[in-house]
Amino acid sequence: MLDDEAIEDTLEIFKVLSHPTRVRLLKALSVGELCVCELAEVAGLSVSATSHQLRDLRRLKVVQYRTEGRLALYTVRDPFVLSLLDSAVAHYAPVGAR
Repeated sequence: MLDDEAIEDTLEIFKVLSHPTRVRLLKALSVGELCVCELAEVAGLSVSATSHQLRDLRRLKVVQYRTEGRLALYTVRDPFVLSLLDSAVAHYAPVGAR
């Protein structure tokens, strides 16, 4: 049996992948470091809405950021989430969408 903490940690990972915007942001970050404005463009959201999603991803310890002047540059902190996302895409997406 899994203990309660292991179950909660597992649920948190699936919560990350349960929102389309977070999936888009993670796929964008899978190619490397991006600033909030670049991520907003990819997600088709305002910088404010994108920052809100990134704050959730930071809270869940999936992404991290560093500042360069006034820019916040984001990277994936936990590559396991990307491998889980890539596995799901490979399993369910049509061949051309992979």
